[in-house]
Amino acid sequence: MTIEDFGHGLSQKEIDEINEPFGYRWNTGKENRGIGIRYVKAMLSTFYQGNADLFVNSKRGTGTKITIILPAAKEVDEHECFDRR
Repeated sequence: MTIEDFGHGLSQKEIDEINEPFGYRWNTGKENRGIGIRYVKAMLSTFYQGNADLFVNSKRGTGTKITIILPAAKEVDEHECFDRR
């Protein structure tokens, strides 16, 4: 799954800092206090037992692309979903 925007983009330093919780500074001069990308990566790792990943690709002036890689789902018999009691 890929999410892409065509905004200001991020520098390599900002991409590196995205994984640091609660304290990265970007060109706004304001301190950001988010955990968004780090939290999503942790959730993916936990839910998919380390078999999923998240990549950030960005360049100043060209926008940002975030790609989430999930493992392929196993095929499930439709009756398995409804026969559990």
